[in-house]
Amino acid sequence: MSDPGGRCCFCLKYNFKKRIICTKAHYYCTNIKKIIKLLCKKHIYFTLKSNNGNTAQNDSDRFGVYLGYDTDGNGMFVGYDNGGWFWQKYSGGNGDWYQGSRHAAPAQGEEAAVHIEWTADHKMTLTLDGETV
Repeated sequence: MSDPGGRCCFCLKYNFKKRIICTKAHYYCTNIKKIIKLLCKKHIYFTLKSNNGNTAQNDSDRFGVYLGYDTDGNGMFVGYDNGGWFWQKYSGGNGDWYQGSRHAAPAQGEEAAVHIEWTADHKMTLTLDGETV
């Protein structure tokens, strides 16, 4: 989602005055119609930093985002484990996943700028630090 200045923000908090407080850009959405309009843009942007080296099973984390989440067995997962970034489509608890060459998971203490976009026809694009992967 973007504020009028073009910066990305992710709305995290709803208060009882019908305002969404966006933590990144301090931009206030004033009503539900505006919120819905922002959500229809279908993208999310955030920066993450790993606490682990992601080099072995005992030094790894698994992080990701579900798109189209219905239950833990239905949806699209995009994220990383110690093998790198990947996607997996869940349907009935199972599904195909990306089996090509993976972009490396973040090293310990390294920041990664993540941008995920998706379309109504279920096409997803992952961009890491400005590079589409």
